[in-house]
Amino acid sequence: MTRFIGIDPSLLNTGVTVWDVEGGTITLIFQTTIQNPSGSGKNSAVLPYKRLYHGMKAILGEFMPQVVFSEKMFASRSGVISEMLFNASLMVRMAADDLNITHRFVPITGVTGWQNFHLQGDKVEPAAKKKYVRRRIESNVGVEFSNEHCADAAAIGFSGWYHYSGTDYRAVLGLPTEMTNANHLEEKPPRKAARRTKRKAR
Repeated sequence: MTRFIGIDPSLLNTGVTVWDVEGGTITLIFQTTIQNPSGSGKNSAVLPYKRLYHGMKAILGEFMPQVVFSEKMFASRSGVISEMLFNASLMVRMAADDLNITHRFVPITGVTGWQNFHLQGDKVEPAAKKKYVRRRIESNVGVEFSNEHCADAAAIGFSGWYHYSGTDYRAVLGLPTEMTNANHLEEKPPRKAARRTKRKAR
């Protein structure tokens, strides 16, 4: 059995999911969100970092996974947001290192990016990918994520586990191995036929 943790780091809401994988069985052991007060990332240089670091260290120490996967920091249009994301990622890495737990960053896009890996195809919008992946994992694994942060953490964890171990879990989760058309993402109900109004003869 292998245990890994997927993390979606942020100084405001960090999603965490803990998974056990054995053969073709995937089990969600734990999920939570480490929260800080709104605006704390901008108004305090210490509180959100300490809270995230100690919160992550407590979770990692309790579940002791073989490996931890967290989203790689990305550049934002806002310098403040970029700094917050970088520091959040750093706190996760520090907590793992202090417990001698293997840590790997998972990029968002690119060949090893978690969004493109879960649903391949450049025509698929990121928001549609996230919604589809969440619905399929919840349905096929029999779980319900408490919020979008935990759902993203799960997607990050599974993508990282694939590239780390070479184990393709997508069939178990009910995800397609190829995706080229965004129309496949939603099971849209058939459109209602437009009502035709007869013009009255003059």
